[in-house]
Amino acid sequence: MTLETYAPIVIGLLMLLGGVKLVINASKKMKLSKVAKQSWPQTTGSILKSSYKRANFTSAHNKDKQANNYVLDFLYEYSVQGKKYTSTQPLLFGLYLIDDIQPFLSRYPVGLETKVYYDPQNPSIAVIDTGLYGKNGTHEIGFGGLLIITGLILFAIRYEAILQLIQ
Repeated sequence: MTLETYAPIVIGLLMLLGGVKLVINASKKMKLSKVAKQSWPQTTGSILKSSYKRANFTSAHNKDKQANNYVLDFLYEYSVQGKKYTSTQPLLFGLYLIDDIQPFLSRYPVGLETKVYYDPQNPSIAVIDTGLYGKNGTHEIGFGGLLIITGLILFAIRYEAILQLIQ
């Protein structure tokens, strides 16, 4: 057997596993978002810091250029049953693209009093927005499904080689 025989099998397996992982992670995100929105209690908090900074990732193609990824530089405080907490996590899942970050930050300027949703099991875990911020998770599930289908097609192309490996 040659590399041409096994390459589609290996690539198909990686695509299949990546697609399954992506679908599972997206499903978990959607479920956590729904649980937080429906059952996490609310309190009032105050925004202490609301900005962003460029991430320190370098491009694989050019070590001198930085990637177009950003991270929130965000801080807010809130109280639960008289105990003060601070958090740097305004969302359940991060924002990394400047086109998403800037509108988010404009909604939450420094000094703003806002709702804070916290985990009743662990009040130190909190967010100010329980949604997936402009996304509902279906795009990740769709892309994961596409990876799964493509992986299965690659397996089907080399079905005989897989049977020979098993026997």
